[in-house]
Amino acid sequence: MLKVIGLGDNVVDQYLSLETIFPGGCALNFAVYASMLGKDASYMGVFGDDFPAQVVQNALKNHNVAYPRCRFTKGENGRAQVTLVDGDRVFVKSNKGAPMRHNPWQFDREDLEYLNGFDLIHVSCFSHMEDHMHLLKDLKPFVSYDFANYYTEELLAKICPCIDYAIVSCSKMSLHEVEVFAEHIHSLGCPMVEASMGSEGAVLFCGGKLYRQPAHKVDALDTLGAGDAFLTAFLTAYLDESLPGETVDEKIVRSLDHAAEFAAGICMVHGAFGEGEHYTNTDLEDPNA
Repeated sequence: MLKVIGLGDNVVDQYLSLETIFPGGCALNFAVYASMLGKDASYMGVFGDDFPAQVVQNALKNHNVAYPRCRFTKGENGRAQVTLVDGDRVFVKSNKGAPMRHNPWQFDREDLEYLNGFDLIHVSCFSHMEDHMHLLKDLKPFVSYDFANYYTEELLAKICPCIDYAIVSCSKMSLHEVEVFAEHIHSLGCPMVEASMGSEGAVLFCGGKLYRQPAHKVDALDTLGAGDAFLTAFLTAYLDESLPGETVDEKIVRSLDHAAEFAAGICMVHGAFGEGEHYTNTDLEDPNA
């Protein structure tokens, strides 16, 4: 069984209109989605010690996601305020992943040995690990990194040589601009590049070839997590065993369509994967303030 780990950020998404918080965060979503897809999934990050942190940990337990090497610190957990506009999630404000931001991860030898036991490591730009990605380069797992839309030429040049798969948000670009950008990222040292185009689907650059994957259209309840769902489903299918007689090209096409189908399903629940908890203002107070 494919063994994967989400490394970095976790948050609760606070839905103001619903007075409900939902567990999430790019790295954590990846781990939960991988478990939902039947993979052996783990998570490694930093938690606060408040009610939101407990909501996130409960979600990991509910989805059989292991988190034995997480760090725990005093203070509030990562959180973001969210509102919905016609099913599209709009972020209002956040504490920018407070635990990881205030307590940057410092890898020790045991951490790296632990990570080396996985087939796939996924990190996001919200994980505050830009200065440590070079440590993952020489490990045996496949490494993916989600830049979202927070990429600069300097950051791309720093991260791309250390990873196998880059994800960038390109929803405001034309298809031609996306193709040129994906090829540029590839030229910086990253073998595979996924350009997410929101409701228009995604483009994958791999092996000198561009693959276009349209989104599976649904009457979305909430698009939060759709991008994380797509990349998780694609990578876990692509890195898993091939079907008998299947070519690499056929596997990529099958994995992309599978990813679009899974992402569409995620759009039918509130939050990244549901499991919301009603909150009061007291629940969201910093217990150590």
